[in-house]
Amino acid sequence: MGRSVRQSAIKLWGVKIDFIYSLFPQFFWEDARILDVGAGTGEKGLINFISRGVKSSNCFAIDAVNRMALLELAGCNCVIMNLQKEKISDRIGGSFDVIICSHFLEHVTQRCEDSLLEQFSKIGSNVVICYPTRPMMKKGKKKKPFGHQRTPDGERIVENLSLYFDQVTAEEINYQIFIVARGNKSECKN
Repeated sequence: MGRSVRQSAIKLWGVKIDFIYSLFPQFFWEDARILDVGAGTGEKGLINFISRGVKSSNCFAIDAVNRMALLELAGCNCVIMNLQKEKISDRIGGSFDVIICSHFLEHVTQRCEDSLLEQFSKIGSNVVICYPTRPMMKKGKKKKPFGHQRTPDGERIVENLSLYFDQVTAEEINYQIFIVARGNKSECKN
């Protein structure tokens, strides 16, 4: 990872990307297979930066809408799918060294979240989840913007992931929760 890439990432994402970069030596290596769930446009997406440190052919990005042109240009494998109705393993084969799910769970129902956590346990060796501690509200607005449906329950997520992973930690930094699950108990392999 070049210093300028890291500085650009921190400028765009602040503490979130700094925290993800702190995990880099542990989770991201040249041959790592990485999945970004809810990747968005890629312009500010984590996979865009992570893909610079690993083989882009090993980077996969999932989102519900066709807006991942930047990720495609970076050489990432982009999959458009409705995660509320489809399973990841039905569209992408194999397992992943790291699954990143950043600022996505607040956009889906509790039922979809439960399904995703179970899917992560079947296809991921390590998982990094990030979400806001409260809905991002615009001043004077009562509706939740950006398609936020709810604030995920961190304790419930940790409890669910603990069933499948050896070590699960949660940390709050600047109104964001980071949950890191390491060491899939089922020895998930490619």
